[in-house]
Parts: sequence; structure tokens; C-alpha cells
Amino acid sequence: RLAQHSQVLCIVNTRKHARGLFEKCQGLEGAHHLSAAMCPSHRSETLRLVREALDRGKPCRVVATQVVEAGVDLDFPVVYRSVAGLDSIAQAAGRCNRNGKSPSGITYVFRSEHKDKEAFLVDTSNAAEQILGGGAHHRPLYEDLLSLDAVEHYFRLYFWSQKDRWDKHQLMDKVSLQNSKHMPFLFDFETISRGFRIIEDAGEPILIPWGEEGSRLCGELELLSNNPPASLVRALQRYTVHVPRRVWRNALGGVLRVVGGSWAVLSCLDPYYTEEVGLRLDVEEFHAEDLMV
Repeated sequence: RLAQHSQVLCIVNTRKHARGLFEKCQGLEGAHHLSAAMCPSHRSETLRLVREALDRGKPCRVVATQVVEAGVDLDFPVVYRSVAGLDSIAQAAGRCNRNGKSPSGITYVFRSEHKDKEAFLVDTSNAAEQILGGGAHHRPLYEDLLSLDAVEHYFRLYFWSQKDRWDKHQLMDKVSLQNSKHMPFLFDFETISRGFRIIEDAGEPILIPWGEEGSRLCGELELLSNNPPASLVRALQRYTVHVPRRVWRNALGGVLRVVGGSWAVLSCLDPYYTEEVGLRLDVEEFHAEDLMV
């Protein structure tokens, strides 16, 4: 179905799904991949190529994860979105006929085959599917799925279904008022700081010597590893990819070398980092024997 459109964006929920779908599309003209497996500098270069193709009316078929759903100005006539929260679907639809070049655009919402790999989205997906109608033969609950009423209904379903997890670490107990008129707000901020995480496991960073600038910055880090200047640290953020902590630990001493006691640098690009899909050390296909040097 993607091959039927000369310009199309397909957004899925995991890096593995994005890479697998992209690999099936590689024979198509104008195929591109975008995900957080690519360092920010790499993604920026790919986005430049995508915008150039769109502006010139050339074939452009992009398979991406949620990295294109916020702060990325893209305009496709057709968008496909794997089921997720209604807010994510709305973001994807915002990349469809964004600039009003056509009378209308089409956004398709589909169910992924990778449900077992998307358990982290089960609550948002279930809430969204109730709004969407819940099945092929059921009508949506709202004529306009992005109306304020539909969005409010979605968040009501989602947040109330999560109420048992709102304070699973019992952090609100640490901000209760004290029985003292002089210091009623004696809150345990240190314990709260340790226990509160919006993202439980944000992963560990890997520095990628991508392109001339990435290679130069990683080389400079090796020379100044004991006391790198803040400017260098900031610049290296553009060449960083985060991976799950266990993958990061398993790769240390193999394809990852430690610089300055705390910086993990990818020792070689090939075959662990490619121009097409970025880093390939994700959980599903990682094997320790692949790192034997």
C-alpha cells in the first residue's frame, strides 16, 4: 500500500518495526527511514533530503517512529499511523496536508502485527480504539475523531484507567502538610527526586562518530576525556543515541569503548551503524557474539 503512493509517511511505534518496514520499502524510489536509532545530526540530514524531495514533487516514502510527531514540519498527502493514543494519531494527522496544498489529505490508522512488542502502549491504544469504534464493523463514537469532545473522552478513559498507577511509589505521602504552623511545608524533596521518573528507563547514551563532524568531536573527546569543556559536551549531544541499559552494558568492552571513565563511544560504524537505519544494537536482535572483535 505504501508503494501505491509516490509521497507517503508511515509512523509506527517501535524502532524494530520501523526498520523492518523500511527494509521492505528499500527497493522503492525515495525511501527514507527516521527513528531515534539515528543520532540527531543524522536525522536532521535525512529530514533535509525528505523536505527537498517533497518540495520538488519527487517520490518520497518515509517510515518513521514518533520522532516525527512533534516539532517536525513535514507535509505529506497521505499518512499511515499504527494505532497508539489519540493524541499521537492527532500528531500524525498533523503531518497530512499540513500546508493545505490539496483540498484534503488521508490519514489511515492500522493495527500493528507487533502487539507483543508494544505492551507499553496497550493502555493508550485501548483507550483510542474505544473512541475509534473498536473493530472493523463498528462506527467511531465521534464524527470528528479530533474534536475537543473526542479528545476529552479519550483522556478521561486513559487517565482513569491508570488511577491505580498514579502514585505507585507513594510520593504524595512525602508532600503532606506537617503538624507545625511554623514549618507546615517541610517536604521530603530528596526522596521525591530519587523516586520520581517520568520515563522509568531513559536508557544509556552512546556517542556515534557519524560524519566528519561526529568523528572529529569523538576524537576531541578522547584527547580531553578527563575534563571536556561544556561546549564539547553540548556538541556531542547531536551525535548521541540512547539504548536500553542492558544492551549498553552488554556492548561495553566490545563494540563500545569507554572514554574518560564514563563516555561510551561506538568503536566502528560498520556494521553497527548504517546510513539507512542508524544504530543496530536494539534488544530484539542483539547477540553478545556479534560484538567479538
